[in-house]
Amino acid sequence: MRDGKIAVLAIQETHLSSQRLDEVERLFGGSVTICSSPDPENDGGARGVAIVLNKRLTKEMNYEWREVVPERAMLMRLTWSARRTLSILNVYAPNAPREGEAFWRALKEADMGTVDIAMGDWNITYDRLDRLPSGHDDLESGRALTSMLSDMNLVDGWRKENPDSRMFTYMQASTGSQSRIDRIYARRALLSDAIDWEVRESGIPTDHRLISVRIANYQAPFIGKGRWAMPEQMLNDEGVTKAMREEANAFLTKLSNLGTRTPSNNVQTAFQEFKNRLIVCVRNRMKTKLPKAKRNIK
Repeated sequence: MRDGKIAVLAIQETHLSSQRLDEVERLFGGSVTICSSPDPENDGGARGVAIVLNKRLTKEMNYEWREVVPERAMLMRLTWSARRTLSILNVYAPNAPREGEAFWRALKEADMGTVDIAMGDWNITYDRLDRLPSGHDDLESGRALTSMLSDMNLVDGWRKENPDSRMFTYMQASTGSQSRIDRIYARRALLSDAIDWEVRESGIPTDHRLISVRIANYQAPFIGKGRWAMPEQMLNDEGVTKAMREEANAFLTKLSNLGTRTPSNNVQTAFQEFKNRLIVCVRNRMKTKLPKAKRNIK
């Protein structure tokens, strides 16, 4: 999310138990906010959806979310600017055709208001180009999905930009068949603000590829990069606290030996150098600690 500058990440098939959620928030709570709708009968099971907010990019936005269909669909509303909100629907559809048909009808009848973006694992295709070998999925489930999308005025943005192209987001290892079951739909009125409909590798071990789109908010005020802040969990790291003590002692020693004040040799410049060295120490420690934490999560 940091490297790709992803503001909102929708996850399906989360396996996100309350214990795992606590662990992830402890490690990355300074960088992300996680809203999760797990399987109520087995919170660590395959079913479950979550939306992750990148705090660096959404810190000025208020948000609220709710479950639409527990473990299968959740809706988040972001206060994008003073006069504009963005409603995002995260979907993890059932595999079974009959369950899928009932699911699409339930979403159609749900009181969600205007949905600007709907994205996720739809587990169904309705274009022959979206499957290899070519083919159609269950017709009744497909009709129910099409009816829901039509009522919500949602458009498959990638397909609209690539009407004759083939691209797949999922490959079934046992058969080698491929499909584009992961898709992002945008409200028709929002399409003019949407660019860079992309599909790429996610960067972590998974059988699905990452799909993304950039949406511009032309009504939003300019917000700068802000300033770097040390992650809160680093305050309890022994390596960091040890380096802080060493740097603080060196700083105090330098202050006692400053001598005659000059533009380049004074308390203010010494203090700035001390803070810069602290930042380097913390960042170096993070480079060694966070990769280990990521390996544990994987």
